[in-house]
Order: sequence, then structure tokens, then C-alpha cells
Amino acid sequence: MPRIFDNIEAHFLPALQAALQAADHADICTGYFNLRGWDKLDAGISRWGGGQQCRLLLGMLDNAGRDLRRGGFDPGLLRRMVAERIGGQLLTQGQRTAQDSALLRRFRDELRSGRVAVRFAYPEEEHTKLYIVYAAQGIATSCFLGSSNLTHSGLTRQGETNTEILDQAACAGRVRWFDGKWQAALDIQAELVAYIEGQLTAGPASAAYLPGRPAYAPIATTYSLPQAVAANRRANEQMLNRAHQGSVRSCRTTLSRLLLLLVLLVVAWSVGSGLRSQPSANQQARAGSSPVAAFPTVTASSLGLNPTVAAPPKQVAAQATAVSTEAIVGKMRGQRLLVHVKPGRGASVVEWLNEGVRVRLLPEQAVQSEGRLWQHISTASGKTGWVAADYLVIRP
Repeated sequence: MPRIFDNIEAHFLPALQAALQAADHADICTGYFNLRGWDKLDAGISRWGGGQQCRLLLGMLDNAGRDLRRGGFDPGLLRRMVAERIGGQLLTQGQRTAQDSALLRRFRDELRSGRVAVRFAYPEEEHTKLYIVYAAQGIATSCFLGSSNLTHSGLTRQGETNTEILDQAACAGRVRWFDGKWQAALDIQAELVAYIEGQLTAGPASAAYLPGRPAYAPIATTYSLPQAVAANRRANEQMLNRAHQGSVRSCRTTLSRLLLLLVLLVVAWSVGSGLRSQPSANQQARAGSSPVAAFPTVTASSLGLNPTVAAPPKQVAAQATAVSTEAIVGKMRGQRLLVHVKPGRGASVVEWLNEGVRVRLLPEQAVQSEGRLWQHISTASGKTGWVAADYLVIRP
């Protein structure tokens, strides 16, 4: 009779570890994945011989990464962005310890050697949890299908339902299903290795928090209470400083735009008033004998202005953009500004920009599309494209 593991009366992890000890390779499909879950299986997998011994198919991203599935991205850029999101989930919370860093290095080495291969289900999300374990003859000896993600809580603590499939025909069907998903998936192996190496080079501080999530300082046996409190206080201070800086930048941006609009309105009003008060012939004759006549008359044409009423707000914003040559990416709230090949959210993406990055404004007039203005820019890497103008802070 098939065994059912609920992590309450029957725990899933011991059965999975025992199956890995008796096997020489495995296939795993999971929605979410982190290193503290991988640590529970690493001892069984790392003892296997060389070659590709474990295929790991990941199917889910956090909410901020789900826009990546709508398409239109350059393939290389897409792989890097997915690898960055997956890498950001490896250590989900808490200050990274020396043990975490050692596990991160082991996982990187297993990716480098090809012992572990990682792909991402694309373009559709994949939330299936399937663990297939093979004997030396290439026969699936154990097949577990259920609800446990490859995370520490999914394998050990949370109430789950995982069923061991004993029927060989059913196991073979699951193997064929996995092979089809694997062939269609996005290969992020090299990009994930590069991301992990960057994290290891940056040091443990880089894993203290993730954008958009609270910082945690876990009180474990390796930490004393004062150390945990101090780490939590430093993380909270960093978050408050970033929030304050963002507020200051937002206020500066608003004041700059209001000042620019006020200047344009004053100039337009001055030109209109001058046109309505043209002097008569007698006034011009009397003015000829006045010392003021020695100064040239200022007119709309001499200022290079069109003698009309002030432009509507959208035209004013477009004129302000047209005369500027530089801008920076404004507050993005943890997101990134996408650079499209042409105006519109549906256009292909050529690059993404972080908050505060400088860009050069190209001379083309801003374009109205999908209810917003789009500005043609050039990035520091030399790429050109269109971005939503309301995310740019104009540099006069």
C-alpha cells in the first residue's frame, strides 16, 4: 500500500533521504527552493559519482518576478533576470552565517561540475512537487508526488501531503512527464553560477535582507541575544535611511517639475501681455525721445518663443524633456525601469535600469502611448530605447 507523508504522523524527509542513499541519481521538480532545504539532501547527492546526477527543475518566482513570464525579453537578459530572482530566494531570511556561506560554495561547485543541473519552467508557472530517485540501472526506484517544496519548512515542519508511487508504470509516466518539462525549460545554469559567485564575493552582508521584505535576525544557537538585537537594529536603520533618501529624492523631483512649469507659465504670460499692449504711433514717437528707446524692444520672436497661450501640461513636460540632455531613473520601489525597443509595454526589452542610474535623453520628441509619455534615451552601456518618462528625473 502506498505510504503517505504528512510531516505530522509520518515525516517525509527521512523517507526521501533513505531513498537517496540507495540511489545514484535523481530528478526533482519543485515550485520554490532554498539552500536550507537543499542542505537536507546534499549529503546523499554529493556522494554520487561525476556527471549530471541531479536535475533540478524550478517552477515559481516571487510576485515581483512574475512579469518576466509575459515575454518580449532578450533571451540572455531573461536568463540573467530569472537567475537573479532564483538566487535571491536561496537564502530567504536572516543574516548569512559561516555555515550558510559554506553551503552556498558547495552548491556553486556542484553547479560548476555539472553534478547538479538547474532549469526554470518557462513561460508557464510550474507548481508540481515531484521527487524521482533512480537506481544504478536507470530505473525509477522511488517516486514521491505531493506538496512539499524543496525548502527547510516544506521538508520538515509544515503540514504536507506526499504520496509514494509504487506502481512502475505510473513511475515511468512521471519520468516521461519530467523529461518533457526539462526539455522545454529555460537553462539558467551559467547565470546562476555567476550570481552566486557575486554573492560570495560581496560577503555575508549582501544576504542580510531582500528588497521588499523585512530584515530578520534569527536567535539561534550560533547567536547570542545581544548580537541578534544589534543585527536587527542595523538592518532596520538601513531600511529607514533608504526610505528617508527616497522621500527626499521624491520631494526634489516634485519641486523641480513645479519650478520648471512655473517658469514656462511666466514666460508665456509675459509674451502674451507684451503682444496685447503694443504702443500706438504717438507713443512710439514719444518713446523715441526717451532714454529707454536706446534699448532694443523685447518681443516674442526675439526670444524665439511662439506668441500663444501656455502649452497644456503634457506639452510642457514634453518641451522640458526636449531641452534637457540628461536624466536619472527616479524612485522605483524595488523594481527596475525597463528599456523597450519602441514605445509601449508590449515592445521587446533591451535592458533594465536600477534606481539612480544616469541616462542621456535623445533629441526625439517624447511620444504618447498607452496613456503615458515615452522618452527615447541612451544608457551608459550604449544601448538606446524608450522608457516611461514619468520615471525619469530631468537634469536641467
